[in-house]
Amino acid sequence: MNAHEDIPDAQPAPAVGPTTRERIRAAVLFLLTAISVGYTGYAQSAGTTPMAKARDAALFACTLLGILLAHEFGHYFAGKWHGIDISLPHFIPAPLISPFGTMGAVIRMRSPLSDRRALMDVGAAGPLAGMLLAVPLYAWGSATSHMVKIVPEQGGVELGESLMVQGLDRLFHHVPAGYTLMLSPMAFAAWGGMLVTMINLVPVGQLDGGHVLYALLGERLAPYARAIHASVLLVGVAVAVHAVLGGAAWEQAMQRGSFWMVWFVVSGVLGRAGGGSASGHPPTDALPLGRWRVVMGVCTLALFALLFMPTPIAF
Repeated sequence: MNAHEDIPDAQPAPAVGPTTRERIRAAVLFLLTAISVGYTGYAQSAGTTPMAKARDAALFACTLLGILLAHEFGHYFAGKWHGIDISLPHFIPAPLISPFGTMGAVIRMRSPLSDRRALMDVGAAGPLAGMLLAVPLYAWGSATSHMVKIVPEQGGVELGESLMVQGLDRLFHHVPAGYTLMLSPMAFAAWGGMLVTMINLVPVGQLDGGHVLYALLGERLAPYARAIHASVLLVGVAVAVHAVLGGAAWEQAMQRGSFWMVWFVVSGVLGRAGGGSASGHPPTDALPLGRWRVVMGVCTLALFALLFMPTPIAF
């Protein structure tokens, strides 16, 4: 591979710009999503006055939307750089359905990703751009969060802790036994941004992690693609079994494992929708990635390990 490091990237082709109708549609959906996210932040606020609730809603909405915008436009500008016909991000408002007020965003590539380097750049750009905002915003939000005593009788929502979250929390807090950290609106929104990034980095099918892994391995991935996909289901089953062994009821155990079981199905659908080979990707060229893209791909997949949560949300 090193012998080909001097092969330059192909010159970017002229990119197709979005139509006026697409711009209007994307802007309207973003506005509706901003309203939905703001409403969700207001409803979830622990503030005691309308002004305090409005402040919490603004912090929550600006943090989450900022991370999602960075993620989606990371994909968008990487696609434009490579001359790919790529749509603007279309955000999905979800008031009263999602704990964040949105189901994320959809971005479509209307021309095939047959360039291995383009596949790496587009796949990695979104998660990396989003995390550039999510990490410092979570750190800031964690620093302004406070500890509360755990009262088992009150129940509530239990948020998962990745290695990334645990490390950032320990910079600012020592949480003694019997207490938990009550996240501020900014921290909760940034946690949601990291959750979205983790989901996108699952290394299967048409998810960002699947793009990155395929760009690294090409058709060498094909013999292992189904096993990697099956491991998503195995994680869900393992979480449920662990909960049962820990004394949880079957209903609670299945709820804990359902996150990864659902994503096993979703990622399978996305993989089939992508067509192509057994790895779920149309074939790409065989040009070497170059050293820095290999490093970027490995770091992007390592980010998945830092963000991984066996049970993201439990009730």
